[in-house]
Amino acid sequence: MKRRGLELLLIGFGAVFLGVVVFSFRPGSRLRSRAASSAARVPSPRDAGPPTAFSSGFDFTESVSGKPLFRIQAKATAGFGGAAAAAGTGPDVYAGEGVTLTLYPDNGQPVTVESDRAEYDSRSRDAALSGNVRWRDDKGSIAETEKVVFRPAARALDMPSPLHFSRAGFDLKARSGRFDVERKILALDGPIDGSGGTAGRGPLSALHAAGGLYKKEEAIIELSGGVSASSGQGDALASDRLVLKTEEPGGRLAWARAMGSVHGVVGAERLPGGKGDGRPYAGDDAAFFFDPEGALTSLTLNGSPASAEEPDRKVTARTIELQFANGKAVTAKARGQVQVATGAQTAAADTGDLSFGEDGQVSSVTLAGEARLRGPGRSGSAERAVQVADKNMWVLTGDSRASAVVEQDGSKVSAPRIEIDDRTRLIRAEGGGVRAVLAPARDERANATLVGDPSKPTFGKAERMVFDQSARTATLSGGAALWQGASSLFGKDITLNDSERSVVATGQARAVLAPDAAAKRPEQRAPTVLLASRLIYREGPKGGDAPPSGEISLDGDVSALQGGRRANASAGSVTLGPDRRVQKVDLTGAVRLSDAAAGRTAEADHATDFPIEGRTILEGNPARATDRDGSRVAGAILTITEQGRRVEITAPAGGETQTIRPTRPDR
Repeated sequence: MKRRGLELLLIGFGAVFLGVVVFSFRPGSRLRSRAASSAARVPSPRDAGPPTAFSSGFDFTESVSGKPLFRIQAKATAGFGGAAAAAGTGPDVYAGEGVTLTLYPDNGQPVTVESDRAEYDSRSRDAALSGNVRWRDDKGSIAETEKVVFRPAARALDMPSPLHFSRAGFDLKARSGRFDVERKILALDGPIDGSGGTAGRGPLSALHAAGGLYKKEEAIIELSGGVSASSGQGDALASDRLVLKTEEPGGRLAWARAMGSVHGVVGAERLPGGKGDGRPYAGDDAAFFFDPEGALTSLTLNGSPASAEEPDRKVTARTIELQFANGKAVTAKARGQVQVATGAQTAAADTGDLSFGEDGQVSSVTLAGEARLRGPGRSGSAERAVQVADKNMWVLTGDSRASAVVEQDGSKVSAPRIEIDDRTRLIRAEGGGVRAVLAPARDERANATLVGDPSKPTFGKAERMVFDQSARTATLSGGAALWQGASSLFGKDITLNDSERSVVATGQARAVLAPDAAAKRPEQRAPTVLLASRLIYREGPKGGDAPPSGEISLDGDVSALQGGRRANASAGSVTLGPDRRVQKVDLTGAVRLSDAAAGRTAEADHATDFPIEGRTILEGNPARATDRDGSRVAGAILTITEQGRRVEITAPAGGETQTIRPTRPDR
C-alpha cells in the first residue's frame, strides 16, 4: 500500500510542482518582485518561448502521513509559455537554477541529486537536471554527469551523458547510466574505465568493462563484458564478470569475485625478477579477499580445472586457494583431481598443499589421497607424498591398505616409506617389509646376478633398501633376501654393485644355487648350498654373447652342501662357469668333508672339488680319509675320483703314505 501510494505521488510530482509554481506566480504575489531581479540568471528552454513568470527561494517537500516522499529546492525558478500559461493554469515548462532534488524511498536513506539547472515539462512530467549534476547517497557514493532525467513513472534517474562514479577507493567512468530508485541500483553503460579499491597494489588497480552495476543496498559493484583489471606491478585479471564487495566503515574493498573464463597474474612484484614475473592463474571463477589496507590476503580459484603457476611448476585442480601475507604467497591448497607439473615430472592426488619460503619459492609440496608420481623412466604411488623442494626430495608413505611403490627402469620397490632424493640420486625404502623386483639390464649395464638367470627379474626383501643410481648399487639391510626360482641368497645385509659387478652378503650368508636339471648324475641334480659369515660374488668380464663366469668368495664358518655331500672350512671360493654351473669349490683351513653316498669322511688343510668331473683333491700334513668300513688313508695329497670309488695317495716329500684297514673276524 505504501509503495503504490509513493508511486502515485511521484507520478503526480509534476502536478504538485505546477501548482506550487502557479500559486507563486499569481498577480500580487510577494515572490514576484524578488524573482524579477534574478530573471537574467535563469536560462530559457530552447522550445518553450519567453519566460512568463519568475520565482526564487523555492523549497517544497511532499509527505504522506508525516513521511517525506521527495523534496525539491531551487535558488530561482521560471515558467515558460504554452497553452496552460495562456489559460492561466501555468506554463508548459519550468526552469530553475541551483536545484537540489531529494528522493525518499520506502526503505533506506534518501538519495540527493544536485545540479546547476533543472527543467520540468508539465506535459511529460519529467524533470531534467543539467550542468554539473551530482548524485550522492548515504554510503558516500557520488555520481557526476552533465544531465540527469528524473522519470517519476519509471521511478528512475536516467543519465544520458558520460558520468563519473566514485565509491571509496573506486573511481569509474561510463558512457551513460540509470539509477533505479526502488531497487537502489545504478546501471553503468560502457565502455567503463577506472580504478579499483586496492591502493594501486593489488590485481584490481585499473579496471575496464563493457558495462556495470552499483547495488547500493548490497554495497556491490558489478562489472560485465570483457572485464579486465591490472596493476602497475604487472598483476592482471581478465573475466566475463567481476563483482566487487565493499563494506563499512569507509567503503573499503572486502572481496572480489571474477566469473567466466578467468585468467590473470598475481604477486608480480614479490617474485625474483620483479615486475612481470608473477604467478599466472586461470579458472571458471576466482574469489579475491583483501585486508583493511587493501592488500590481497587470499585468492580462491574454481574450475575444471583451475590452474596456478609458479616459476618452475604448474598446479591444476578443481579448487586452488592461495594465501598471502605481506604481499607474498605463503601457502596454496588444491582440492580435487590435483596435478603438479615440474618440468618433465608430474604428481597427482586428491588433495595438494604447497608452502612458500621467504624468497617466494615453493619450499614443500604435500599430496594426499592416491598420490601418483610420473617422470622420465620413473613412477611412484602412495597414500601420501611430500616433496621437500629445497632438498629436491620426495617422501612417499603408504597406509594400512597399501605400501608406497616406486618403479624405475623396469624395477619396482614397495615399502611403508620411500624417499626419492634426486639431488643425490638415492632411493631409500624403509619401515619393514620392503619388497623389490629387480629387472634385468642389458649390455654394459647388465646386473651382476648370483642367483638365477641374469636375463630374468630377481625378487628381494629386507627391512630397508637403498638404491644409489649414481654408484649403481643396491643395499638390502635387515633380514635381506634375493631369489629367482630355485636360486636364493640370504644375509643380514646384501649389497649389489653393478659398477663393480659384485654381490656381497654378510651376517650368516646363505646362497642356494639351482642345480642343473639336465645333469646325468643324481647328485648333480641337487642344489648347491653355501654358508659363510661373509659371501662375495664377483662376475668376470662378459665374453661375446655368452654370459660371464663368476667367483664366490666365502669367509668364516664356511659350509658347502650338495645332496649327501658336505664340507666345512674356515674360508673358500666357488667358481661358476658361463652356464652358471659350479665348476670348482676351493676350501682352506681345517677342512672337513663327508659323503653319505660313498660312506667316507675326510680332513685336510686344503680341499679342491671339481663336481662336474667328480674329482676331489685333499691336501694336508697329512690329509686323511676314512671309509664306511673304517679303512683310513693318509698322505700329503689324496685324490678321490670315480665318484669316490678310487683314492690316489701321494706321499709328502721325504715322507710316507699310510693305509690302515680294519681286521674283520672270520665267520
